[in-house]
Amino acid sequence: MKKNCFLGFYSRNITEDNDIRINTVAEYSFSPDKQSVSFIEQDGEFRNCRTTVTVEDHSRVIIERTGRYATYIEAEKNKRLISQHATPFGSYTMGISLREFSSDLDENGGTLTFEYSTDVDFSVVNRIEFTLKIRVKESDADGSDIQNL
Repeated sequence: MKKNCFLGFYSRNITEDNDIRINTVAEYSFSPDKQSVSFIEQDGEFRNCRTTVTVEDHSRVIIERTGRYATYIEAEKNKRLISQHATPFGSYTMGISLREFSSDLDENGGTLTFEYSTDVDFSVVNRIEFTLKIRVKESDADGSDIQNL
């Protein structure tokens, strides 16, 4: 069952030392083996793209963006997987390795933290760190301060 939630999304490119912070409303779904949060990007080149982050079996993370710059990134602990990534500069295929993973997500939300590296021909080119803080809205009238995530 999908629930409305508040989402605090933080992404840091460790290699290039830049970050993205987003506080928004989103849709959250929870089951014991699969959790996902989905939101519409509001700013920049990815404006109006839908980004969905899914956790499966407490060991696999999938980031999927639909819209102008479609992306599908799948990362699993102790495995190197191949993913397709689209940017304003073009599309490319890369290897993905999940380096760190932590989650305390439950039916009311929680925190998901993970780090993955990307590689081209097995040479690491980026390390990306994500933290998602999810809090299910108690009601549609819930006017809680989204900035405090």
